[in-house]
Amino acid sequence: WISPVADYEAAAEAARLMDDQEIARCRAIRTADPRDLRVVITLSWALSSSLASLGFDLEAILKPE
Repeated sequence: WISPVADYEAAAEAARLMDDQEIARCRAIRTADPRDLRVVITLSWALSSSLASLGFDLEAILKPE
């Protein structure tokens, strides 16, 4: 599980990435600019990686059984 001491920075980074991704997503929807969409995709990959470092396996969660 997540340690409040050892994993604090990783959890904080994941939270920041979630916020940044939501802001970027709203901007991409508003502007319809492909560059803004690329930012959303990049942040999505970074967030997935950050969550994986905390032990969350998003691919396993999203796979149908």
